Amino acid sequence: MRRKAPNLQTLRIKTSLSDQISLASHRRPLFSDAAPRLKHFTTNAKFIFNPTAPWISNLRTISLETYHPIPFILSLLKSTPLLTTLKLSGVPPSDIHQHAIANAAIEELDLTPIHLPRLTSLQLLYSPFRDVLTLLTHIKPSSCCGLVIFAMGSTGTRANTRANSLVDDLYDVMVEWISAFIDGRPAKSLVMTSMLCAGMPSFTIQDAVAIKERSLEVTFNLEYRGYSALRKLATCSGLSTVKQLCLDCVPETGDKLLPLYRAFSSVTNLIIVGRCDDIRSFHIDDNPWCQFPIFPLLHTLEVRGSRNYPIQRFNSVGFIIDFLEYRAGVGLPVLSLNLCNDTAMLLRREKQDCLRRLRQVSGLVLSMPPTAITPIEYYMNELKI
Repeated sequence: MRRKAPNLQTLRIKTSLSDQISLASHRRPLFSDAAPRLKHFTTNAKFIFNPTAPWISNLRTISLETYHPIPFILSLLKSTPLLTTLKLSGVPPSDIHQHAIANAAIEELDLTPIHLPRLTSLQLLYSPFRDVLTLLTHIKPSSCCGLVIFAMGSTGTRANTRANSLVDDLYDVMVEWISAFIDGRPAKSLVMTSMLCAGMPSFTIQDAVAIKERSLEVTFNLEYRGYSALRKLATCSGLSTVKQLCLDCVPETGDKLLPLYRAFSSVTNLIIVGRCDDIRSFHIDDNPWCQFPIFPLLHTLEVRGSRNYPIQRFNSVGFIIDFLEYRAGVGLPVLSLNLCNDTAMLLRREKQDCLRRLRQVSGLVLSMPPTAITPIEYYMNELKI
């Protein structure tokens, strides 16, 4: 590995050894500093090399699957102007003193913002809060760069001011990256998903490849402090182009995210998957945000079950009907309610009250997929709206 490699384009180093591999101390540099065509570099080893070596400047993808100190990573990124994909994963050393020394070195670095104009994917997996915050702060956000973040560490308690401040700062910088991505890629469709893993602040923002037209997917897992950061996305001008909004297992946030929901001013189709307890706050008459109804152009509401939150646990039927009644009452009626089979089964179970109330929503049409089973079709026919 210390010989010249003029034709090498991809290098993968896989090892089961736990000892650190260090080439920095060798007199002869890696590849003798001659690997002009190397584009893809992957290793799962604690592999230390010269982060300013000439061959690094041509790299397109870097994947380091074992923890590397942040000072090393920052030095490396300053030499990679062509980088498109960066994936960092792995937990820090168990030796707290060693980790503290590595972090202390950050203060001695030149923390001039790093511009990676071609970066399209940044993944920071199972990284400490401080490492994620340092990287996101010193890499310039890009409208072309998708983001996958799983941050590890204690989120602290209300008495732990330092830990809470660190998490708040992390949420804020995540939102800056997401804002840049959304504003730079106006989409017709957006999916908001909440993951079911507690205690691990995380964000994902990427193109929704399952949808052909321009579509974005935002996945988040937040504590109560994170909602104030997430609602800052309301300033994203790109949200105003979204026509279809999907809320997938979004937890109850009260009115904390109402400013964000109001930014979706062009939504005509709202999809609820699994649960969306926030729908209760969309129509509270004494709520100051309801002076002008959310989703003013909305005409279609779709309700589905999900693997993580099956329809059997769905407890929002009454809230959805409340929302439909409210919309009709303020002169902005939802014209179509689309139910999946499982949702219709739940409606059937509670048919007496639900069917009576739905019949009274003026202009509403209830629709089902063609695969609806016979008992469901029967109750659809009963529902003449």
